[in-house]
Amino acid sequence: MEEYRRHTFKEKGFLMESTSSLEEICWAVGHIIHFLVDPVVLIDRNGEVRAGNRAFLELLGYTEAELKGRAFDGFCRLPSREESLTMLLKRYGSVRELDMGLRTKDGRDIPVSFSVSPVVSNDTSVIYIGIARDRREDLRLLKELEGTKDELKRRIDALEEFREGILYMLHDLDRNENELEEIRRRLKETQEQLFQSSKLKVLGEIAAGLAHELNQPLTVIRGLSQNLLRKTSPRDQDYEKLKLMVDASRRMEEIINHLRVFSRMDEPEFRIIDLNDVIRNTLKMVKELLARHSIEIRLSLSPLPPIRGCANKLEQVIINLATNARDAMPDGGVLSISTRTVDDNGRRYAEVTVSDTGYGIPDDIIHRIFDPFFTTKEEGKGTGLGLSISYSIIKDHRGEIKVRSKKDKGTIFFIRLPTT
Repeated sequence: MEEYRRHTFKEKGFLMESTSSLEEICWAVGHIIHFLVDPVVLIDRNGEVRAGNRAFLELLGYTEAELKGRAFDGFCRLPSREESLTMLLKRYGSVRELDMGLRTKDGRDIPVSFSVSPVVSNDTSVIYIGIARDRREDLRLLKELEGTKDELKRRIDALEEFREGILYMLHDLDRNENELEEIRRRLKETQEQLFQSSKLKVLGEIAAGLAHELNQPLTVIRGLSQNLLRKTSPRDQDYEKLKLMVDASRRMEEIINHLRVFSRMDEPEFRIIDLNDVIRNTLKMVKELLARHSIEIRLSLSPLPPIRGCANKLEQVIINLATNARDAMPDGGVLSISTRTVDDNGRRYAEVTVSDTGYGIPDDIIHRIFDPFFTTKEEGKGTGLGLSISYSIIKDHRGEIKVRSKKDKGTIFFIRLPTT
């Protein structure tokens, strides 16, 4: 039994090869953590605090003497009241990136991401090392991001109102070409303001694609009126031109409506959806953006079982990957998207593969690409949020996202989502 426990701790934590006592372990490890910048605490197998480094003491506002010997569970504010950190450690042996609160001396709860691993000596003395990452700045930035989303929604609503104004003006046949050009100029300015004010780069690029889509319909419908189509015979020489104008207007309306649905900032509503439909709808929004950069889209969609998810959020993931692929292929290339059904450990998943022929991701940074605000792009060219947001969305869907890349050979993202 003791050999089994030692083997388990070898897998989940650290093993000290000496026959050190618990106090010696605490002294040795405490000496090491004293110099660490992150808040670190030592907890014994009974859940009592044995030591904390300077960063941990400053975070909670205690002295080392006040903290030592107290039950660490008394400082924890876990998401579920039915569990305690001590129970989690007894059950799993370690904890990784647990979102929880730490209660300070003055009664405040500080949000942290907490990871705990055990250290064990040959005589099975155990001490746990806990590392806390302060999440207050992360939460502040997320709140600021939500405010940006609200502003973006208001601007999109303004853009929709402007579109309705355009349709109203089309009923007046006396408007001349100069007035229509003024409308196009105002539409372009509105789009540029939307792009510059948005901190979500992906939605700004969609708006740019929208402006591109509107150019041709506005050219086609110039000088024509929908009312004329109803009054014109199919045999009239102008009938086809009028019909083309109506079709172009309908296309413009469909694109804007889709963008409005995509940009809604409500809480995600999970429904039974077809992942292939999500991909097709997304490509309607980004195909012009990719085409302008000489990027070919290759689509290979296999029939998939339905999944339970939020179509708007999953569209955002595909758009983020597509725009990243665009940036990785400045001289053009191929973006391939395929789907298939995968069985793994008795579970069935819908798998999406998104690959490009770009310059790839260097090996020394590929492990950081899902970190918030990490980007290799020039200043002002990217927020570093796209992949971290995509990672969070996939995790919310109980799925996983992985990446494989080779320099100058392209990048492949694999997304797996559980089916119903």
